Amino acid sequence: KRMIDDHVRRMTGGFKAMNRFVRGCIKEALYAVHASFEADFESLVLALDNVPEGEEEEAPVHAQTAPRLLGRGRSSSRHLCRSIEASVEAKARGELALCRSRSASCASRAASASPRTG
Repeated sequence: KRMIDDHVRRMTGGFKAMNRFVRGCIKEALYAVHASFEADFESLVLALDNVPEGEEEEAPVHAQTAPRLLGRGRSSSRHLCRSIEASVEAKARGELALCRSRSASCASRAASASPRTG
């Protein structure tokens, strides 16, 4: 910790500049995640709004069929929800890897921007 603190102190702007830099990297990563989420959200909403031909005039869902999801039984619905959850988790892991990659890029830029000391 002392070595890192000393290195940051020797940099132009010290801790204030490093904090601004790290915050900027985090903000950049957040915007990337937000944009990806928004795109996925819009795609899902559009897919749900797309009513297949012939389903427009179907009768409303009745109380006895309400527990069913997409015409499947309860166990299939749970399986579908788990599949969706797994897909979301995989997507989140991918976004986390992207954030880590960008963080590494931010760190390398910080290292190259820091003054070289003996």
